[in-house]
Amino acid sequence: NLLHTSYIEHLQARQHAGWGLERSLEQLGFDVGVRLAERYSKDTPRLVKELDIMTFLCKDMWLKVFRKNADKLRTNHKGVYEIFDSRFRVLVSSVGDNENSRSRLFMPCGMMRGALFAFGINASVTAEAGESASCMSHPLPSINVRIAF
Repeated sequence: NLLHTSYIEHLQARQHAGWGLERSLEQLGFDVGVRLAERYSKDTPRLVKELDIMTFLCKDMWLKVFRKNADKLRTNHKGVYEIFDSRFRVLVSSVGDNENSRSRLFMPCGMMRGALFAFGINASVTAEAGESASCMSHPLPSINVRIAF
């Protein structure tokens, strides 16, 4: 999380050779996602079905990257999946700051797109940040990731 925050601040200061913050973070996430998917899936049987791949992303990879399972995986059975996480750690330090929250979503989206690419799936990945209520009435950062094949 600290590395992610530092990298965002660095890119905001330099705007990374004209690419812009969004493109730089998404590309970094893509590269990391490809490598992590290959590394984390090397000891599992080859995943071929879309649902098996999405389950792997939500359970195994999400747990290793974000230190918890995603709360929910939904699909419309037409190539669109949604992953919901009600306590998304990447956004903890930016609760209430919409612009900062938005910039923190590009890298995780790139990671999911890169992981899918490692399994041979070319997908569009978008995310929305929000807040969910905790048992102590403190807002917690949540994320809804939409993946379309």
